[in-house]
Amino acid sequence: AATQSGTANDSDAPAETTDNNLHAAYESMYPDLYAQLPDNIVYNDDMDYVYLTFDDGPSKYTKDILNYLDAYDIKATFFVVPDGSEESNARLKMIADAGHTIGVHTATHEYNKIYESVEAYLEDFKIAYDRVYDATGIKCTLFRFPGGSINDYNTAIRDDLIAEMTRRGFIYFDWNVDSSDALGATWTEMYNNVLSQTKETNRAVILMHDYNGGYNTILVLEDIIKALISDKRGYKLARLTETVKPVQF
Repeated sequence: AATQSGTANDSDAPAETTDNNLHAAYESMYPDLYAQLPDNIVYNDDMDYVYLTFDDGPSKYTKDILNYLDAYDIKATFFVVPDGSEESNARLKMIADAGHTIGVHTATHEYNKIYESVEAYLEDFKIAYDRVYDATGIKCTLFRFPGGSINDYNTAIRDDLIAEMTRRGFIYFDWNVDSSDALGATWTEMYNNVLSQTKETNRAVILMHDYNGGYNTILVLEDIIKALISDKRGYKLARLTETVKPVQF
């Protein structure tokens, strides 16, 4: 900034230097933490595509979700919260072996800690990223911010955080259809939420939960699948990949 006389305002210099130092600090973290993306990505033409996504797993519900998806030969996307346990690793491998997409969600799901700073987010992300790799051999390229990319916890760091994750090549997906299962929606509410919101969009990224949605998610999942695949619009259910144009808030 400049003073009214046109000379530099000395009080601004330390802030700028500090800001640059902060950027340098987190840009130097985890030099191998970069997404391995194909060159010159061309997005799919995915009109009337529907992408089922499940956050917060793997959990005791994962196998049931996988069974329903397998019964209808559907591939989906799991944004996971791996804890590094043998049980978690086994479930991650089940997801991977079934051909579904695995993306990073978070390691801790503790919003106050994750969004304390860009460095704190990167630390959490790296833990989850490594746990997925250790369990499956997959180097995730997709991720979903806890609470979505715009939330009450990341306001102070949001722009820097998105810029840094994008610089590292990672692709984040929000959603445009919310089942509200994690908010305690009933079977009927979840069913109606998904179908009504899907009809209002050209392509749908549906938010559901593997764990925090509870057993209601399992109870309604098959009925949602059946309704989608029988709809006259001819929805195509698929998994998210790098060639799907991201839905972002």
